[in-house]
Amino acid sequence: MYSRTIFLGLTRTTILCDVICTHNAHCAVRKWVRIFKGEDPRETILRDRKRSGRLLSASVTAHRVKVDYMIRANRRVKQKEIANAVGISKERLHHIVTTVLGYRKVSARWVPR
Repeated sequence: MYSRTIFLGLTRTTILCDVICTHNAHCAVRKWVRIFKGEDPRETILRDRKRSGRLLSASVTAHRVKVDYMIRANRRVKQKEIANAVGISKERLHHIVTTVLGYRKVSARWVPR
């Protein structure tokens, strides 16, 4: 079995290619990665681990007011203009406008449902 000193300074891709070429099995690679991380290779983690970062609800409530104000000021405003002004992606904006605020486009105007 490989020791940790062999892999020091190498990228993950290089290590993966080396181990797969030598042993021809992805299962062994996954097991060894868990061992090198200090985890029990027999345990499989089924739940997501906690991550740092902003909560989704915090970002939605912060942007909801800005988006609603822009739509009420100009019913013909485009999603791209709102996304650029607020500083979020068009996909995130579409979710806020349609799901959270409940607007839909009718004849190039935003109309509440």
